[in-house]
Amino acid sequence: MILNTGQHFNSYEVKFAVKRGDYAETYIVSDDYGRNAFLKLIDSVALSSAQLLDNGTSREIAVARQLGHRRLCRCLDSGKAEVGGRDYDYLVTELVSGEDLAKKLRRDSTLSVYETKLIAIDILEALQSLHTLPTPVAHNAIIPEHVMLDMSDEYYPHAILVNMGQTTPLDSVTTPPHLSAPGLNPFFLAPERWDGHSSAQTDIYMVGALIYRAIFGIEPWHLDLGKVAPDLRRDVMLAERQSPLKMLNINLFELDENLMNIMAKALAHDPAKRFTTARQMIDALKGNIHVEPQSTTDGEGKEIPLPEGRRRGNGFADVAGMNDLKDTLTRSVINILRNIERAKKYKLTIPNGMLLYGPPGCGKSFIAEKFAEETGYNYMYVKSSDLASIYIHGSQEKIGNLFDEARKKAPTILCFDEFDALVPNRSEGHTSQAYNSEVNEFLSQLNNCGQDGVFVIASTNQPNLIDKAVLRRGRIDKIIYVPLPDEEARAGLFEIHLKGRPLAPDVNYARLASLTKNYVSSDIAYIVNEAATLAAESDIDIDQRLLEDTVRRNKPSVSPRQIKEYEAMRDKLSSEMTQQRRPVGFL
Repeated sequence: MILNTGQHFNSYEVKFAVKRGDYAETYIVSDDYGRNAFLKLIDSVALSSAQLLDNGTSREIAVARQLGHRRLCRCLDSGKAEVGGRDYDYLVTELVSGEDLAKKLRRDSTLSVYETKLIAIDILEALQSLHTLPTPVAHNAIIPEHVMLDMSDEYYPHAILVNMGQTTPLDSVTTPPHLSAPGLNPFFLAPERWDGHSSAQTDIYMVGALIYRAIFGIEPWHLDLGKVAPDLRRDVMLAERQSPLKMLNINLFELDENLMNIMAKALAHDPAKRFTTARQMIDALKGNIHVEPQSTTDGEGKEIPLPEGRRRGNGFADVAGMNDLKDTLTRSVINILRNIERAKKYKLTIPNGMLLYGPPGCGKSFIAEKFAEETGYNYMYVKSSDLASIYIHGSQEKIGNLFDEARKKAPTILCFDEFDALVPNRSEGHTSQAYNSEVNEFLSQLNNCGQDGVFVIASTNQPNLIDKAVLRRGRIDKIIYVPLPDEEARAGLFEIHLKGRPLAPDVNYARLASLTKNYVSSDIAYIVNEAATLAAESDIDIDQRLLEDTVRRNKPSVSPRQIKEYEAMRDKLSSEMTQQRRPVGFL
């Protein structure tokens, strides 16, 4: 190494050496204030033509000087210096407090779906910034060794994309990279990159490969290159990529609903079939856009379709607090649905559905989604407007078709929102003949639908308006009250909604929970968004004072009178259901 520990370089003191590469050496240094930084000493003579600008300047340093995104290391200093009688370019950047992703993967082998998605989104945000610079560039070296995990965040590590040494102008053709070059992994390179092409799509391909590696523990289309002659490796690897993408050695229910589709699209052999921008892939990972299913194969090479409509995610782990409710749903419903054969063995009744009711804004629809993730069933969400029709008996036909589709995709969860509008109480005498026909159709379809692999989740704020016949045994089996979030749940909700935002260290979730008694989930989401908006206007961190002030300005959306009404409704409905379902004895 050129520099020694304790040696001074310009205004920096060398703390220790990191590594030596083909064209650069890296060090940890500290400035006059004792703040650590990362120093890269570059031998410009050893750079390839693709790594130099026309004026002979290092492209890496020119790019680094433009960076300002939070997922890219900020340039602190750069220039030229003479060391040991030779001229070098140098670059000083912020030091990331953490480890690189490669080290974490060597230790843990694979990552959870949740953690993988967070890391991928961070990397894509960095790429979106690189791809939209005044002089846009492609990174070209997105591998685990170049992803630093910033451990300074209290809740979860953020990914920082480092090493701009392989950047090239976006949509350019340069000298093809050598497949065995340091800092590159041939299994992460897009096929066209091997011919020197670089674009947003070549970077997106690498992110897809990184997601695949993190989930499955192996690179996509991996081969033992030690068994292939060096001059044949390129052709052998390209030929292997003509086969469908394989999904190996994993319980598919652990994957997010759309994540396998996203991987397959990002890793498409044809660049035109990949995501067009990093932002588009971010939207797909966040579930804002749907990605069409694509063909893959299992570990034995048998082609399988990527599943469509399945809810894959963290399940009840994403539901803050509400432990009694989650335990009830798990014991009385989910455990049976997960193991139908065992239920049949013990002659347990296969449930047809459940009704979630309670005050508005308490997360009934969200709980239904997380319930679907827990079971791994296909998921179909239906609003009352989805079944409306201008034709007589048109809605009745739509209901029948909906249940037919659910049976074809079984096992399926059918989630009906605003259920009271779909099956209004006929005993009130205010319903038309058309409505009566629709309610009768629902009754017919609900009868023992669980035996056909269809489970219905209905949600409502007004259970008293639902036709009583719908709530009888053999149709809607479970009637479950979703209360206002308790203090533990409110603390968890604040933590969930504040995660990933710039926070001051004084934020106290327990204190915020104590200040928000009778606030529902949607109230807390609104408070956090309003506080974040105010903080963004002044470009400051969200602190405890700002959050508490926002709480004081926003009262609960559900009044004490409404709470008492819902609790009375709960007690009455519970009593009615107990009376209705009491066994009848005979003398």
